[in-house]
Amino acid sequence: MPIRLLATLALLIAGVIVSVVSFRDELTAASIARDGISAASARDLIEDGRPAALLFAAADRMDAGDHSGRELGMQLLNAGLERSPHNADALARLSYLQSLDAGRFSRDAAESLNLSIKQCGYCSKDLLRWRLQYVLLYWQDVPEQIRRSVFQGADFLRWWHSDHEFLADARRYAQSELIPFNQYQRAVGSQVRPHELPDD
Repeated sequence: MPIRLLATLALLIAGVIVSVVSFRDELTAASIARDGISAASARDLIEDGRPAALLFAAADRMDAGDHSGRELGMQLLNAGLERSPHNADALARLSYLQSLDAGRFSRDAAESLNLSIKQCGYCSKDLLRWRLQYVLLYWQDVPEQIRRSVFQGADFLRWWHSDHEFLADARRYAQSELIPFNQYQRAVGSQVRPHELPDD
């Protein structure tokens, strides 16, 4: 058999193997999302060097209310971020677990959230919403620069996504916690419709 044909067949077989492995990993991620995963199996994912998507899926299924679950979740996220360092959702999730574990918005949590914002300033409506809720929850400990960055995202929700109902709910929560929501919205620099911001 000619050498060129052998080389072509080898490439085809390698392509099929890669496709099968990728398909297997997708099914595993789907099954993790659907059925969950044990702590032992999650640790095996880290040790086996599995793809970031599997590690992130497993991290999402860890019990954040339990210290050992949070620790394993953070290990999974950190291992996944070594493979996929620009994943803004995983960075945001890591920040949240770091806050839960520290009992406050810690320096590590701030660093992770800052990286999430840098990687995806405005690319995900759901992430913009989540960040605003998260920062309002830990308001007293959140650095001013992060507060302003998150409110810039909230402004994007208002003008690009017309997400007024969500923002109205966030404003009501903020006012109940004596957080100057309207002041921060005004500070981001875009024109504000008078009917959107009632007097404080």
